[in-house]
Amino acid sequence: MNTNENWQDKHAREYQQWESDKAVISDKSHKFYALVAEKYHGAYPGHFIRMN
Repeated sequence: MNTNENWQDKHAREYQQWESDKAVISDKSHKFYALVAEKYHGAYPGHFIRMN
């Protein structure tokens, strides 16, 4: 394998890792916002939250 192929291989692996990390982070933040919305009776972050 020449150097260029090694670089491409490494780059492809890092990109796949980044894609999967990004998906996990996105999933976690959606769950977090869903929990926050539930706790505050459907008010999403950015809306004014009126405390009862």
